[in-house]
Amino acid sequence: MELSKEYLLTDLYSVGSGGSGQLLQGDLEDHTKLEKIKSEKFSEEKRADVEAFLQKIVDISLGGTKGLALTSQGEVYSWGELYVKNELVKFASKNCCKK
Repeated sequence: MELSKEYLLTDLYSVGSGGSGQLLQGDLEDHTKLEKIKSEKFSEEKRADVEAFLQKIVDISLGGTKGLALTSQGEVYSWGELYVKNELVKFASKNCCKK
């Protein structure tokens, strides 16, 4: 089941220590002011994936050095220290969890 657009998060912002890529800003730097997460901040080969991901987030959970997000299509992504620093990693999809 895909959630309708009304449930999607529209803009994501982050601030703080970014040494593990947990801010999803495309770098490992600290950010002292609130900044919108944008696909343009990532390398050219990753921009399309990041843009698609940002457009379909319905839920998000953040920790000190990592983040997890659920998309409208049932995909789960992680970033930060959980897997590979400063990489957006898709590690589950709706097909893995059907009852």
